Amino acid sequence: MFLHIFKYRMICALKDRQMVFWTLLFPIVLAVFFNMAFANLSSGDTFHSIPIAVVLDDDYPGDGTLQDILKGMSDNSEREALFILHEVSSERAAEMLDKGEITAYIENGEELELYVRESGLRQSIAKVVLDSILRTDSMVREIMLSNPQAIGNGLLKLLEEDAELFREPAGVTRQGSKPDSTVIYFYSLMAMTCFYGAFQGLKEVDAIQADLSAEAMRVNVSPLKKMKIFLSSISSAAVIETVTILILLAFMIFVLGIDFGSRIGLILLVCLSGCFAGISFGTMIGALIKGGEGMKTAILISTTMVLSFLSGMMQSVVKYAVTTAVPALAYLNPLNLITDAFYALYYYPDHRRFFINIACLWAFTLLFSVLTIIRLRRVKYASV
Repeated sequence: MFLHIFKYRMICALKDRQMVFWTLLFPIVLAVFFNMAFANLSSGDTFHSIPIAVVLDDDYPGDGTLQDILKGMSDNSEREALFILHEVSSERAAEMLDKGEITAYIENGEELELYVRESGLRQSIAKVVLDSILRTDSMVREIMLSNPQAIGNGLLKLLEEDAELFREPAGVTRQGSKPDSTVIYFYSLMAMTCFYGAFQGLKEVDAIQADLSAEAMRVNVSPLKKMKIFLSSISSAAVIETVTILILLAFMIFVLGIDFGSRIGLILLVCLSGCFAGISFGTMIGALIKGGEGMKTAILISTTMVLSFLSGMMQSVVKYAVTTAVPALAYLNPLNLITDAFYALYYYPDHRRFFINIACLWAFTLLFSVLTIIRLRRVKYASV
């Protein structure tokens, strides 16, 4: 009997065209629009190393400070370097600048001089760095003249700490994927689609409440236990929602080319966890909220939209603002947990943050399910 009910509840769900549209076709359409809107957004902000040259003259080899600073900014094995450094003659530097092979070149005479051909962002960065070198060099010289013991009193350590501002914070590592703020929109869309399983859960709860439909009346007068019918119905809803989210995932990865990382098993775990959280949320709303299906659906839609907004689907900066200002709220938002779990797999090499999100998701699923079961067990009808 379990399989019989499972089969026909699945057929009923697949014949519900409105449900199929909102849980599958609508997210696919949104994903296409997102891809069209953000296709060139991140590529325009991608930083590339700036090619510059330094003139090899009589003064440059003797200036160890300048050499160390420039080579330090052009030699970085952990991330893309600030500069691509060429050490050439004055004539060659001018020729490279004219041909556009370099952005600027530095000549070390009585004073450091920066030569550029045109103005722009890269030229401004080179000038800012050169000005910083000059200020630091002048400051160190003045300190050494007035206080020769400064080196032994921590001056070098202070300068090293200042240089740390240009490095990634200690303890922060990433998987190797380049930071891309646009993926948050697609991850939050996946989270919203997972939570659209709430409509399936709501529908299955309403189907066993005799005061809401004639179908539910027949269910309640049947010899089968109501909870057994409910579990078989929810199982069919879970299968449909899981298949739906996998179709959307495949569409994003293979058609739109969205990067979800390479940890397929854990990505599927996020999808499964999100689907169960969404379905259980819908069953809870259906069981606890008194009123018709229209009112419950309105509550589900408004709640999902608010949670999607806070998870970054409309503006990615909202997610970071919420996480920074009210960290607890980020863990109380199931859609943010799904979004953050995807991002943790995409960016971080360790699984600590990922499994915290998954554990919180299943905690919400358990809470929603317990509240649903308690409420349904207490519902009694004087007559049907």
